[in-house]
Amino acid sequence: MNLKCSGAMAAVAVVRPIKMRDTIRILSRTLTAGMLVALLAEQGWAPIFGFFPGLSKLIEHADCIVVAQLRDADPIGDVGGGTIRTIRVLAVLKGEVKVGAEARAYLRVLPFTTKPLKLHTLHPRGFRSGDRFVLFLNQNRDSKKEFEFQNENSSGDSFWIAPSSDLSKLKGAEARADIEFLLRDAVEYEKGQVRDYAQTVKTYLESE
Repeated sequence: MNLKCSGAMAAVAVVRPIKMRDTIRILSRTLTAGMLVALLAEQGWAPIFGFFPGLSKLIEHADCIVVAQLRDADPIGDVGGGTIRTIRVLAVLKGEVKVGAEARAYLRVLPFTTKPLKLHTLHPRGFRSGDRFVLFLNQNRDSKKEFEFQNENSSGDSFWIAPSSDLSKLKGAEARADIEFLLRDAVEYEKGQVRDYAQTVKTYLESE
């Protein structure tokens, strides 16, 4: 059987035997990469999180739901994008937590997905120190980790609230109603910010 190549030149593949030193080098790199992955897994949290299960499920699965203020400076996150923060509880929507208490919590800003490949956020400014957030928390049951709480690790398990939100209007015993109030208030606040910015731009452009 005759083999024909289209074109003027035929490509020739040369297979080079793998020498012993090359084998050792490959194995060494593989082992180093494996040790690095193991080290990161031991010292950090994997960047894996659950999809948004629905608000009712988030409320049901949380040990406690609080309005809290971040008290410490903004730290550098771990490999999973999480940070251990000091929080001060301002209001309790669910659970046995005292208002005014401070605790350490492992928190992550997770994307909120409404459609495939369509990411949103409920944190327009991230986890910024001094801001207030609603946090869906579970108690830490791992004594090796130096914090009392961690978020549920699902999309939607925390969100920013407006600085103008009046916490005295919260009902306390109706978590879903309080969450709806705070989110709608945040939307109105953001609309006001956009209107103010639009007016500033208008004034700027109409100047001589």
